[in-house]
Amino acid sequence: MNRRPRWVLAAVLAAAVISPVAAATNGFFVPFFRGGEGSQVAGWERFTVATNNGVGNAPDMAGSTANARVVQFEPNAFLLSSGNIYNIAHKSEFELRYSGAEEVGLVTLQIRTGGFELDYNNVALVYDLAGTPQFLAPAGRTELDRQSAGPGGVFVSSSWQWDVSALGLSSFNLQFKASEGSLSMDSITLDTLSKTQTALVPEPSTWALLGAGTLGLLAVGWRRR
Repeated sequence: MNRRPRWVLAAVLAAAVISPVAAATNGFFVPFFRGGEGSQVAGWERFTVATNNGVGNAPDMAGSTANARVVQFEPNAFLLSSGNIYNIAHKSEFELRYSGAEEVGLVTLQIRTGGFELDYNNVALVYDLAGTPQFLAPAGRTELDRQSAGPGGVFVSSSWQWDVSALGLSSFNLQFKASEGSLSMDSITLDTLSKTQTALVPEPSTWALLGAGTLGLLAVGWRRR
């Protein structure tokens, strides 16, 4: 891509990221376990560090409880006035670092970006196994929201989930990167549920049976009227 479209997109994003259309968590949802026993949450709505300073960005969303940091490694990124991390010509590379006291079962990641999009094929949970990093792909990506961001760009909200109950992890990293330059990182949320509490969550088939049973009881009650 030549430079002119990138600069046009940069100007559009600089104005758009602070407009109501780009609300920080458009399309984001509250996982069923948030706020329950064994759950933790962290959210980033405004970033303060654009490049790796050895510390990263602490959560700033009200109610954040998790020990987590977001780090961006590409040195040409910078902050917009909205608190977004932006990079005109280079591909930003992000890492969300989490550590906790309990082993984790469920992990939910939600991200909103503007401009060009993430490289969705390379979102991964990374953990250590005997000194060797292991990369675990998510169960899949769910697109939560998509809106135009002017010429060549979009605002997109996405979510990913992992079940790491079998791995015995109390710490891990989530890695994700831009597919192109001109990606604006708008907001992120991370939710975790402990391995102990995850074991108490019914399997999807159980939920289906419960739902079918409830519908059956309602139908019987309706017929008796």
